[in-house]
Amino acid sequence: MFDKEATQFDATGLIKIGIGLAAGLVAYQVAKFFGPLFPLLLITAWWLPRRGEYPVKVAAITTAIFLLLAASLGWGGVWRLNLIVGAAFVLIPQVLTDKVLRGTTLATAKELQRQLVTKETQLLKPQGKQPITPKLEIGGIVLPNYLENLSFGFFGAPGSGKSQSILQVLHTLRQREDWRVIVLDRNGELMEKLYSEGDVIFNPRDARSVGWSHRSEGAQFSTIAAGLIPDDPKERFFSDAAKNLIADVYERTYSNTEVWEVLTRFSLEQLKDFLAGTVSMRYFEGESGNTAGSVLATAINQLRFYQYLTKCPAPADFSFSKWGRDDDDRWIFLPLFEDDAEAFKPLVTTCFELMLRGLLSNENRRLKTALVIDELGALSQLKSLPRLLSESRKFGGSAFIGTQTTAQMEEIYGERGARIILQGVATKLILNIRDGATAEQFSKMIGVQERIDVTVSKNYSQNNDGGISQSEQIRETAAVLPSELQNLPPLEGYLCIADGSSPARVRVTPKSYPTRNDRFEPL
Repeated sequence: MFDKEATQFDATGLIKIGIGLAAGLVAYQVAKFFGPLFPLLLITAWWLPRRGEYPVKVAAITTAIFLLLAASLGWGGVWRLNLIVGAAFVLIPQVLTDKVLRGTTLATAKELQRQLVTKETQLLKPQGKQPITPKLEIGGIVLPNYLENLSFGFFGAPGSGKSQSILQVLHTLRQREDWRVIVLDRNGELMEKLYSEGDVIFNPRDARSVGWSHRSEGAQFSTIAAGLIPDDPKERFFSDAAKNLIADVYERTYSNTEVWEVLTRFSLEQLKDFLAGTVSMRYFEGESGNTAGSVLATAINQLRFYQYLTKCPAPADFSFSKWGRDDDDRWIFLPLFEDDAEAFKPLVTTCFELMLRGLLSNENRRLKTALVIDELGALSQLKSLPRLLSESRKFGGSAFIGTQTTAQMEEIYGERGARIILQGVATKLILNIRDGATAEQFSKMIGVQERIDVTVSKNYSQNNDGGISQSEQIRETAAVLPSELQNLPPLEGYLCIADGSSPARVRVTPKSYPTRNDRFEPL
């Protein structure tokens, strides 16, 4: 069986060769009458494989150059120039240049754009479909629709252009009726630019916030508790015990106020009586009773946000799992400000986890869902995130995640989990990477190449007689060195797409957007 893409690529190459030969024949006929124009054939044949452009363009440019030279040098002068050019091509053949034999070959931004347009045309034309617009754009590259459900990663140091790139993507999604978004909004910057009337804001300290409680979710209480209490590898018993305790408290309470009162005002003896008949009651009995205080402290440390939930004036009826499961087209903004980031971290993590559980429970939705987290390290572990990345197309979801270093992900998800996440995002924008280990990893992700390096040297003898020697060395090297990633200027990086397209160096052009909403409105 022949590979369809390979066949089409070869056909395109043959067409270009045919056009080049035709242009060469025309140039030859012209050269018989106008000798000074003979380099048209020579330069077209030499330039074509290097530029990948149509030979007609090259021929037109070459003709224009030589006509201008003829005007100033005269035909005789151009003839002499022909001899010099011809000698150069004979004495310095094409083989004296470095070549990439196989592996990753970098493309220009224009070449990458051309590859993506060709692939989308080949995909849509047989189906008689038109692309959905406006399309997502990253680093000046307009992306085909088929990449939208395959998740995106934005990697770079502060000020590298990561947040600006995500903002531009969200601005495009705001114009699309087939998308909805749930976004972690650091300091309210995205909500300020993208909020639309009717959208959902969840921040218990904000007067515009919706209300939420464990009773508003259709999920099991143990699921909510698991999202609130992160796993502690060093103290696994206490983290697991705290999850059981919270789940049992949820089972017997009906409001945020009740939860907070039970955890902060009940004595250990009262709490033991309150939990009678539950699994967590065992922590209060016999010798285990000595651990009850530690278990309770572990739980309270993660549930400090309840002091703000109890003051939220809105009815506690919003469900994140229901939003994820249904076709609710409202955007959800989860602002996280520096002064209360640690207190709200467990709550926001749980909101995302509940939404993911709902999203991954229903394949039949009209709307596509974007999960946007500018800094993945700002949240605790999202246990359902790897599944979203691997099955995003099936459930109509796509993650747009960012991080500064791979170490931030490894600290939360472990080395294996971080690797799964990195492999799960099909489109990666790799900007300035300051961390050496992270730069090394992303250099490997971009790819390696086997290349021939050509060295030309001149040797002198005692009689001043010289000779030129040429040597070739085949070596394997990174297509982009780690040091190159570390030295990238702001707003420049490499766009890598896992669909067979070549990586390309791109530039993020900053865009400004009007303010549409206040970042914060106090109660």
